[in-house]
Formats: sequence, C-alpha cells, structure tokens
Amino acid sequence: AFGDLAAISLQKSRTMSALNERIKELRCLYAIGQEIQGNPAVPQLVQNIIKHLEMATLHPDITAIHIKILGDDYHSDSYRDDLTQKLESPIRVARETVGLLELYYTEPREFLIPEEQNLIDGVAETLGIYIEKQDIESEKQKLQERVNQSQKIESIGRLAGGIAHDLNNLLTPILGYTDMLLDEIRGNELYQESLRQIMN
Repeated sequence: AFGDLAAISLQKSRTMSALNERIKELRCLYAIGQEIQGNPAVPQLVQNIIKHLEMATLHPDITAIHIKILGDDYHSDSYRDDLTQKLESPIRVARETVGLLELYYTEPREFLIPEEQNLIDGVAETLGIYIEKQDIESEKQKLQERVNQSQKIESIGRLAGGIAHDLNNLLTPILGYTDMLLDEIRGNELYQESLRQIMN
C-alpha cells in the first residue's frame, strides 16, 4: 500500500510539473501574440520573443536563445558562440527559409522533448507569418503610393487637356480672322508678313 501511495504521489508530482511547463509555454505564446498585436518592428519583436522564450523553457536559468533572421543576429545575454547543445527551428516566409531560431542550454541538461521543440517550432512559424504579413503590408503601401501617383498624373493630364482645349478655343477665331485678313489685303506685303507670323 505504501508503494502504491509513493507511485501515485510521484505520478501526481510529474503531472503537476508537466502542467506547469505547459502553462509557461502558453504564457510565452500569449505574450508573443500580445506583442504582435502592437505591430512592432521586426528587431523589437525578435528581442521581445527572446525574453519570453527564455522564461518558457524547462531550465530558464541556463537557457540561451539565438535568432538569425533576414541577415541579422539577435541573442539573449547568456548566448555564447561555443554552445552546442541545442534545439533549432527554421523561420520561413512563403516557404523560403529566412532565418533560424536556436534554443541552447548553457549546461548539460536534457531538453523537454517534444514540448520544447514544439514551442520553438510554433514561435518560429509565428515569426515567419508576422514577417510575411509585414512584407505584404509594405507591398500594399507601395502599390497604394503608385496608385496615388498615377491618379495625380491622370489629373495633371486632364488639366493639361482642358487648358489645351481652352487655348484652342481662343486660337481658332484668331487664326480664322487672320486667314480672312490675308485674303483681303493681297498685295500689301508688310501686313501679309505680319499676319503670316501670327498664323505660324
């Protein structure tokens, strides 16, 4: 009976520990979601992800995070180049790998597999989706600027067409009367030359 109680107590302890780890992971994902709603610049978002992710691991006191993305490197204060024990997940935008999220332990410890791998996979996917959304928004803004520029050019064209029409309305009678005068003053070369200059 005592052995059964010890086994039940051990199982309860493991279950509570696993539950606490899932709660930390959910808090991390929730915090990252809140960060994304603020629409931050990618560097700021990545720095904040690092802070949230560090606290969501089984051993936050020995966790180091390194994120390589879009040609830039970001890392936690505890990251060192000589760390080797890691989990990693690619960061993809439109099926193209644009970075890598790496989770290291600075001391020899076992990772909580598959939970920690699933966590960094989810964070990497979320980051990739956010960057893709930012790219789409940027492209949308560029297209809107092009539409606005096109509309301005169209307006200028209509204005120029209207001015040309008004000038034509003024010039038509002038040219018509000048032509009539040329017919009437045949032989007067001085006036005819002046009228030809008006016609040209």
